[in-house]
Amino acid sequence: MKRSILLTLSLLLTACSGRGPELPAGEEAPAASKNPDELMVEHELVHEWGIEVLPVEATDIAYEMVLPGQISVNENRTAYITSYVPGKIEELTTDLGRRVRRGDALLTVNSPSFAWAQSEFMQARAALILSEQEHERARVLLAERAIEEREYNRRQSEYQQRMTEFGAAESVLHSYGVDQAYIESLLSRGSDLWLEEEFHANPELIIRSPISGTVIFRDVILGEQVGVEKVLLTVSDLGTLWAKLNAYEPDLPFLRTGLTVSIATALYPDRTFDGRIAYVGETVDESLRTIPVRVEVPNTDGLLKPNMFVEGRTQVRSEGRRSIAVPDEAVQLVEGEYVVFVEEHHEHEPTDPAVEEDHVLYVVRHIEAGRRIGDLRIVLAGLVEGERVVVKGAFNLKAELMKGSAAHTHVH
Repeated sequence: MKRSILLTLSLLLTACSGRGPELPAGEEAPAASKNPDELMVEHELVHEWGIEVLPVEATDIAYEMVLPGQISVNENRTAYITSYVPGKIEELTTDLGRRVRRGDALLTVNSPSFAWAQSEFMQARAALILSEQEHERARVLLAERAIEEREYNRRQSEYQQRMTEFGAAESVLHSYGVDQAYIESLLSRGSDLWLEEEFHANPELIIRSPISGTVIFRDVILGEQVGVEKVLLTVSDLGTLWAKLNAYEPDLPFLRTGLTVSIATALYPDRTFDGRIAYVGETVDESLRTIPVRVEVPNTDGLLKPNMFVEGRTQVRSEGRRSIAVPDEAVQLVEGEYVVFVEEHHEHEPTDPAVEEDHVLYVVRHIEAGRRIGDLRIVLAGLVEGERVVVKGAFNLKAELMKGSAAHTHVH
């Protein structure tokens, strides 16, 4: 028997030229298909082309999500060291790569502003002591009716004001990194009625590390005049790093805080570093259409380095979101649209009277294709459970379909 494939695509005889192709004498044109997007394929060709069909079903989809990104310092465990006051670098006690502990001295700044702040603090203390004595004397005099209540209230108000000024002056010193032990040492140096000329403020402010970690940045030299805005050193705890990854919009339903992610890098192909998602971005990047994902990664061996390119891999499952998925090779691109081929029974009257019983009917089905998951493609719309879809050999059907398109100008 002569092998053949019958394309029941609409001939559209009036398209473009306005009339159909010339037929040999004595032959009649086949009847136009009621459904132009279908192929009738002889059984022998079905086997030769390796066409296989399977019924589709909706199920939970499990797959490995791969998110590109790079390593960053843990900003919650990183300190940018500046000088609290303008001045000259008097001493450097650390360098790049040095490990420091919280409270360790990093550098010393000679600053007149620091000396002035100490002087203001001591003056506020002296004024407070004097006002406190005046207030106590007024309380006694008021009890003896030696002064009017209005005078007592004035001295009480002045005493409260001096307490406020003293507290503010102490807060200024604390803002420079001065601890309470240093404050106590200042207070022990003066008498109750300290005179300004008797006190000599120390202009050398020691800058200490607020955290334990490693010095990973330095931009300061001995004797340099610095301001408060310049970052001189950066200290970071490299025991825990951030992997800043990028996810695409279709990934968003599967991402949540606490999800385990394995960080992989080409530098260590046989090793991964497990971390957990700490943050999923609230907005989508307008140009890249990506969502930032932050993973906290333990780095106890110190193998990971900031700015290293990595991939984050995690197993996700669309629990509660049953989806239809077909092998990726089942999905074909025809004239810019995704299609699959669905096998159907042609129990109805054949569209072409010449069709024999040994042909199989395949219908072109336009679908909305979702993300690719391994060798599968999620189908968002266009298929329902139970339909038999061509999962192998779809490319051959597409090629024959395109032949019909070329012959008849249009494919619907």
